[in-house]
Amino acid sequence: MNHRGPMLFRKELIEALAETLEGIILPSIGAEQTIVLFHTRDKKSEKSQPILEIVMSENVLQTSVVIHSALGMMELRQVEEVRLSNSTEEAAFFMRAIEAAVSVVTISSRGVLQVYQNVPARVRERELSELDETDLRAAVALKIFAEGAQIFTRELQHSN
Repeated sequence: MNHRGPMLFRKELIEALAETLEGIILPSIGAEQTIVLFHTRDKKSEKSQPILEIVMSENVLQTSVVIHSALGMMELRQVEEVRLSNSTEEAAFFMRAIEAAVSVVTISSRGVLQVYQNVPARVRERELSELDETDLRAAVALKIFAEGAQIFTRELQHSN
């Protein structure tokens, strides 16, 4: 993953992501870094099977994540930020599709994926009791990653 300028997928993020999701970091292949999540906590067991594979890559023009599961593949482009919640054992990948909205994909250590696409900024600012069911789910997910999360961007890492 060598390129000039700030990187999102630095060693610190890869290690923290693997720890939060209880995954295993595979050796790098070229510009890609991979973390695998297993069905059982005993990763050395013959019965343990990978449930998710998270492949991260970046260059000067693009930061992307490809998530492979038994149900298929999901590609995330222009990932701007990764947030980790150790208390819920979840990670969130943030992308800005349009100026006034954010798209978020969350991954739990149990392999559960949730996608919140083009969530308006107003959802974060409103009271939960004022939101419809779809916006409420997105708002709750955003709140989990707004409070107490470890935040990684291309420039720096900090905690909320």
